[in-house]
Amino acid sequence: MTEARRKKILYVVLVAAVIFGIYNFSQPRKRYVPGDMTQAEQSPAPTVAPAAPSRPPVNIDGLRKASWGRDPFRRVSHPQPEHRNTPVVSQPESAPGWKLSAIVFSSSMPLAIVNGKAVKVGDIVDRAKVVAIDQKKVTLLYNGANIEIRVGKG
Repeated sequence: MTEARRKKILYVVLVAAVIFGIYNFSQPRKRYVPGDMTQAEQSPAPTVAPAAPSRPPVNIDGLRKASWGRDPFRRVSHPQPEHRNTPVVSQPESAPGWKLSAIVFSSSMPLAIVNGKAVKVGDIVDRAKVVAIDQKKVTLLYNGANIEIRVGKG
């Protein structure tokens, strides 16, 4: 770009800025003064619908004493039960089929998806108790025997 072309562009931008400034800043600004409205600006107050019937007061003390269950925002670490003393077997013939779809492993609260349901240690799924969730397998207790299931391929 030549020097002459740069100067032309600069002059055009400068002229545009001057025109913008004159247009926007030469007019006096209106300032709001309370109680100083013209007849055109005055309008009747908007109508307000009648208030709904009031509700009875809430018994806060009763709510404080109510049993709400556990705090959903508090982390609870689940102790791993001892399950090492029972033999590990493959799925017995009479046992229902368990399908492990996924494991969401966390040291504080591991979860697994067994037969389409999210389970944690201590939950019951199809008559079997979840006794351990590791990074690659889930151990179920069924009829006194530990059954390990792993995520299937596919």
